[in-house]
Amino acid sequence: MNYAVLLSQTDDPAKIVPGTNDDVLHECYRLIGCRTVQTIPLYDDSRLPKGYDALCDEDTYGKTVCLNPLGSWLYGADIHGGPIVGNVVILKIVHDEEGDANLAFMPKEEAQALADKLNEDFNRKYDKVLFTVLRRHRVE
Repeated sequence: MNYAVLLSQTDDPAKIVPGTNDDVLHECYRLIGCRTVQTIPLYDDSRLPKGYDALCDEDTYGKTVCLNPLGSWLYGADIHGGPIVGNVVILKIVHDEEGDANLAFMPKEEAQALADKLNEDFNRKYDKVLFTVLRRHRVE
Protein backbone atom coordinates (compact mmCIF):
# COMPACT_ATOMS: atom_id res chain seq x y z
CA MET A 1 0.00 0.00 0.00
CA ASN A 2 1.11 3.57 -0.67
CA TYR A 3 0.81 6.57 1.62
CA ALA A 4 0.62 10.34 1.82
CA VAL A 5 1.40 12.65 4.73
CA LEU A 6 -1.59 14.50 6.17
CA LEU A 7 -1.19 17.79 8.00
CA SER A 8 -4.44 18.24 9.86
CA GLN A 9 -6.16 21.57 10.32
CA THR A 10 -6.14 20.88 14.03
CA ASP A 11 -3.32 20.88 16.52
CA ASP A 12 -2.33 17.30 15.60
CA PRO A 13 1.15 16.45 14.39
CA ALA A 14 1.74 15.15 10.85
CA LYS A 15 0.58 11.60 10.28
CA ILE A 16 0.64 9.13 7.43
CA VAL A 17 -2.54 8.04 5.70
CA PRO A 18 -3.02 5.22 3.18
CA GLY A 19 -3.88 6.11 -0.37
CA THR A 20 -7.09 4.10 -0.78
CA ASN A 21 -7.77 5.30 -4.32
CA ASP A 22 -5.34 4.87 -7.23
CA ASP A 23 -6.39 8.28 -8.55
CA VAL A 24 -4.06 10.59 -6.60
CA LEU A 25 -6.04 13.74 -7.32
CA HIS A 26 -9.35 12.27 -6.14
CA GLU A 27 -7.65 10.94 -3.02
CA CYS A 28 -6.40 14.49 -2.31
CA TYR A 29 -9.94 15.81 -2.71
CA ARG A 30 -11.11 13.26 -0.15
CA LEU A 31 -8.31 13.85 2.36
CA ILE A 32 -8.43 17.64 2.13
CA GLY A 33 -12.22 17.82 1.82
CA CYS A 34 -12.42 19.91 -1.33
CA ARG A 35 -13.02 19.92 -5.09
CA THR A 36 -9.96 21.84 -6.25
CA VAL A 37 -6.44 21.85 -4.88
CA GLN A 38 -3.41 24.10 -5.16
CA THR A 39 0.20 23.69 -4.19
CA ILE A 40 1.46 25.66 -1.23
CA PRO A 41 4.31 28.00 -2.11
CA LEU A 42 7.02 26.99 0.33
CA TYR A 43 8.68 29.75 2.29
CA ASP A 44 12.05 28.05 2.33
CA ASP A 45 13.22 24.95 0.50
CA SER A 46 14.61 23.53 3.74
CA ARG A 47 11.14 23.27 5.31
CA LEU A 48 10.03 20.45 3.02
CA PRO A 49 12.68 18.26 1.40
CA LYS A 50 13.05 18.53 -2.37
CA GLY A 51 10.96 16.04 -4.26
CA TYR A 52 7.69 16.66 -2.40
CA ASP A 53 4.75 19.02 -2.84
CA ALA A 54 2.18 20.19 -0.30
CA LEU A 55 -1.42 20.62 -1.48
CA CYS A 56 -4.31 22.49 0.14
CA ASP A 57 -7.85 23.56 -0.71
CA GLU A 58 -7.81 26.20 -3.43
CA ASP A 59 -11.10 27.77 -2.35
CA THR A 60 -11.93 28.01 1.35
CA TYR A 61 -14.41 30.87 0.97
CA GLY A 62 -17.58 30.13 2.93
CA LYS A 63 -16.18 26.93 4.46
CA THR A 64 -15.54 26.24 8.10
CA VAL A 65 -11.81 25.67 8.27
CA CYS A 66 -9.17 26.07 10.95
CA LEU A 67 -5.58 27.21 10.97
CA ASN A 68 -3.23 24.45 9.87
CA PRO A 69 -0.11 24.87 12.02
CA LEU A 70 2.33 22.72 10.02
CA GLY A 71 0.92 23.77 6.64
CA SER A 72 1.26 27.39 7.75
CA TRP A 73 4.83 26.75 8.91
CA LEU A 74 5.71 25.34 5.45
CA TYR A 75 4.23 28.51 3.96
CA GLY A 76 6.23 30.73 6.33
CA ALA A 77 3.41 32.03 8.52
CA ASP A 78 5.83 32.12 11.44
CA ILE A 79 7.66 34.86 9.50
CA HIS A 80 4.94 36.81 7.64
CA GLY A 81 1.74 35.89 9.51
CA GLY A 82 -0.29 34.66 6.51
CA PRO A 83 -1.81 31.29 7.45
CA ILE A 84 -2.81 28.18 5.55
CA VAL A 85 -6.24 26.86 6.57
CA GLY A 86 -7.78 23.43 6.14
CA ASN A 87 -6.09 20.07 5.69
CA VAL A 88 -2.85 19.71 3.74
CA VAL A 89 -1.61 16.61 1.92
CA ILE A 90 2.03 16.01 1.05
CA LEU A 91 2.86 13.81 -1.92
CA LYS A 92 6.01 12.77 -3.72
CA ILE A 93 6.97 14.33 -7.06
CA VAL A 94 7.89 11.72 -9.69
CA HIS A 95 8.96 12.33 -13.28
CA ASP A 96 7.68 10.27 -16.20
CA GLU A 97 9.62 9.22 -19.31
CA GLU A 98 9.03 12.64 -20.92
CA GLY A 99 10.35 14.41 -17.83
CA ASP A 100 6.95 15.73 -16.74
CA ALA A 101 6.42 16.01 -12.98
CA ASN A 102 3.52 14.11 -11.43
CA LEU A 103 2.33 13.64 -7.87
CA ALA A 104 2.37 10.16 -6.37
CA PHE A 105 1.94 8.30 -3.12
CA MET A 106 5.04 6.96 -1.38
CA PRO A 107 6.01 3.81 0.47
CA LYS A 108 5.04 3.67 4.15
CA GLU A 109 8.63 4.01 5.41
CA GLU A 110 9.26 7.12 3.31
CA ALA A 111 5.99 8.73 4.38
CA GLN A 112 6.69 7.98 8.04
CA ALA A 113 10.21 9.44 7.81
CA LEU A 114 8.80 12.62 6.25
CA ALA A 115 6.08 12.91 8.91
CA ASP A 116 8.67 12.39 11.66
CA LYS A 117 10.87 15.13 10.17
CA LEU A 118 7.95 17.57 10.02
CA ASN A 119 7.02 16.73 13.62
CA GLU A 120 10.48 17.67 14.94
CA ASP A 121 10.01 20.67 17.27
CA PHE A 122 6.26 20.52 16.60
CA ASN A 123 5.30 22.56 19.67
CA ARG A 124 7.80 25.31 18.82
CA LYS A 125 6.55 25.50 15.21
CA TYR A 126 2.92 25.50 16.39
CA ASP A 127 3.47 28.26 18.97
CA LYS A 128 5.48 30.47 16.61
CA VAL A 129 2.90 30.18 13.81
CA LEU A 130 -0.03 30.81 16.11
CA PHE A 131 1.62 33.79 17.83
CA THR A 132 2.67 35.43 14.55
CA VAL A 133 -0.70 34.90 12.84
CA LEU A 134 -2.66 36.19 15.83
CA ARG A 135 -0.37 39.19 16.21
CA ARG A 136 -0.77 40.05 12.52
CA HIS A 137 -4.56 39.79 12.68
CA ARG A 138 -4.98 41.53 16.01
CA VAL A 139 -8.05 43.75 16.17
CA GLU A 140 -7.55 47.03 17.96
